[in-house]
Amino acid sequence: MKRLTLSLYCIIAAILPVLLGSCIGVDAEISLSGNGSGSMVVRYRISRELESLGELDGNARWLPIPVGKADVERTVRRIPGLALDSYNAKTDGDDTVHTVKLKFASLEALAQFLDGTGRYASITGKDGGSVLTIDFPGNPELNPDLTDLVRESCEGYDFRIAAGNGRRNYEISMADLLTSKDPVRIEIEL
Repeated sequence: MKRLTLSLYCIIAAILPVLLGSCIGVDAEISLSGNGSGSMVVRYRISRELESLGELDGNARWLPIPVGKADVERTVRRIPGLALDSYNAKTDGDDTVHTVKLKFASLEALAQFLDGTGRYASITGKDGGSVLTIDFPGNPELNPDLTDLVRESCEGYDFRIAAGNGRRNYEISMADLLTSKDPVRIEIEL
């Protein structure tokens, strides 16, 4: 047991500086048809350092998004009603920009893709339409030094989401999102 604890500590000590020294930018556009099916284009920018961590066997669980085409394909296979339309990755300086185009047969499939646990993303009916809600828990215990490190690491990375005609419905810097002491709730009418 002591050896397992020491091993876990060593793994965390090796991964934590990379996670804290790297950030992810996300830009998503959702289009719906009348029956609840639709498509989503997700562009995410991830530092190559963080991406290489996710490509190592056993480390993918540490990252909040699929890294690489194989990860996206695995995610799509486990969600009924979700299909990968296309995938592209391009290197841009110190980052890799992934563009993933998905088709979903239902809003349930979309919600499952956004959050397989159902704790942070949900889609509910409202006034004859649907509302996508994404909750970020906030970090009330984040110390000032760590806040400064996250702000520096995430400079230039944003979280954006749009629905309907492609207009920007919500945008926040990743630094503000990750260092918010209070929970952040995003609600988008679909």
